[in-house]
Amino acid sequence: MIPVMLKFSNSEKVCSGLFFIGIIIGFYILLFRYQAFVVSEKEAETKILIIENLTPKKVAQKGPQLATEAKMININSSDEKQLMELKIGQKLAEKIIEMREKVGAFHDISELLFIKGITKKKLEKIMERGGIYKVDKEKRFEKMDLNFASEAEIETLPGIGKKLATLIIEFRKEKGKIRKLDDLLEISGITENLLGKISDLVEVR
Repeated sequence: MIPVMLKFSNSEKVCSGLFFIGIIIGFYILLFRYQAFVVSEKEAETKILIIENLTPKKVAQKGPQLATEAKMININSSDEKQLMELKIGQKLAEKIIEMREKVGAFHDISELLFIKGITKKKLEKIMERGGIYKVDKEKRFEKMDLNFASEAEIETLPGIGKKLATLIIEFRKEKGKIRKLDDLLEISGITENLLGKISDLVEVR
């Protein structure tokens, strides 16, 4: 049997070529749409993760605080091991307990600034998981009166230390009493920046 050779006209060849080109183009269009769908789906998942990470898990505490959340660490009752979960180290945990035993209980979380080694930045870190349960008003921790505080007490103020505490006591004796906090700027070593750090913790009467 002799094979029959099909002959196509030029127009038929052009139509056939366009048909195959159309099939190829259609295939690539479908492939492109599929890839775009996959990419958009991944982008959506990424955006969801970003939103979840940006959503605050806890509200920062400011002013008088109550430790009401189950996962919050109550600074007024936690032991040394629990306090160390605040990532403050063993020494600061011991100092918090020591101060708590002296005053009975903390009334406001900002009172931790009385403890040497706890800065405002570290306090913000503590406030992420630490809180204060409500206590009796009689046990409230008042500001330190620099006209009556001992050298050892003044030394516990952030940024003061033994040397400046001694100078403050000598200045107080020389002047009779400290009349206003700004008078401390006359003492060598006490800057406006340092005074600003302790101004919320001390007073003069």
